Amino acid sequence: MKKSFCFAKLRQWSNWGKNVCVAVALAAILGLTNLSGQEGGSSVTPVTKQSFSENNLSVFADKAMTKLKTGIGATQIQRISDPFIRELATSLKDGKHDLKNRYKAYVAYEPVNILARRLKTSEYNKYENPTGILFEDGEQAVLWVEGMANEKPELKIHDFGPQGRREKSYPLKDGLNIIEVRNGGLGYISYYTKDFQNAPKIKAHILTGKVNGVFDSSVSKAEDWKGILSGTSCDVLDIVGQRVHLIYPV
Repeated sequence: MKKSFCFAKLRQWSNWGKNVCVAVALAAILGLTNLSGQEGGSSVTPVTKQSFSENNLSVFADKAMTKLKTGIGATQIQRISDPFIRELATSLKDGKHDLKNRYKAYVAYEPVNILARRLKTSEYNKYENPTGILFEDGEQAVLWVEGMANEKPELKIHDFGPQGRREKSYPLKDGLNIIEVRNGGLGYISYYTKDFQNAPKIKAHILTGKVNGVFDSSVSKAEDWKGILSGTSCDVLDIVGQRVHLIYPV
């Protein structure tokens, strides 16, 4: 399958030549060379709310479906009636479910328009909290979300490609979210609030979509670079630094 094409942009979202220079500089600092990518991800089975029945979920140790109960084996998993849930349980049992990329905590940010007025600058990053998950037009985005309190984060899906660079945001709620994706692209947990300093972290387990990965300088190491690239499902990769966020062509 041909990869989805996305386009590179920088946190400041202006001056393409400057962006490239910053991207190259960051890559050099991190020792990032031999940029290449390959297709990744897996097929997605359509799901409904009935897929997440109490009986089907009885094999999981937590509501977020991040681990199985002690003693759960292949026999119990095969009794799960829904193929999507059965595949998830099997993947967890076999250690093949990529929890590192699919289950993360996301923090709140100050709304970009308020930040711009406060600093007397242009607007900053509208794409905080990259999930590292690529969604395709027409598929379902299935997420389990926890800890929202009274906040209203959204799943923002943006295609950085040259054909219009489509974007659409989908409201999230605590618990199960099944979203019919109207546009393909990379996913971001868009979480901006005036009370960002006190807003709780939220956790999201993203069960569908293809893992594209994120290189985050606060947790990733230079030696992780090739491994992240080998799992990309898109022609770009989110690179997050302390003060810069690149969507960098690979």
